Amino acid sequence: MTDLINRRPAGFYYDFRPASYFEDVDLKTIVLASISGEHRRKDVEERLASGDFNPLVLGEWLTDSTLDPDLRSRLSSVHPSLMSGEYLPPMGAQDIEIARVVLASVTGDVISVRARRDHAGAGGIAYLVVDEYGTEYRLLQERSAQPLTWAN
Repeated sequence: MTDLINRRPAGFYYDFRPASYFEDVDLKTIVLASISGEHRRKDVEERLASGDFNPLVLGEWLTDSTLDPDLRSRLSSVHPSLMSGEYLPPMGAQDIEIARVVLASVTGDVISVRARRDHAGAGGIAYLVVDEYGTEYRLLQERSAQPLTWAN
């Protein structure tokens, strides 16, 4: 049996619970959360913040959820770190990314925590954790009636 480490760094509000993962989500959050590539996501976020974003000029590929294999291959030839998140499985139509871990590795491996409306059983929210390698994660909590807090 593995002991879980329960560390709570200062400066975080651990009792925070969003009202919903799915309702009243602003367009910027939806656009950014749907971009699998970490570098593309940060680029779009910076451009949106500066007002310097026009997909007609930059190309819609920048905001695509996933890249086509040819473009992904060309980017990887520039530097492997540009692949950070680019091999994540595509988001389901009902999925939203609620957390992301970007590892400090050469390729910037990404682990994505996703939520979706749980239509099985009593409803609520179902959770899924994915990475770029197809790792199977066992979750301590696979479902909840409402969004999670640290206490869940």
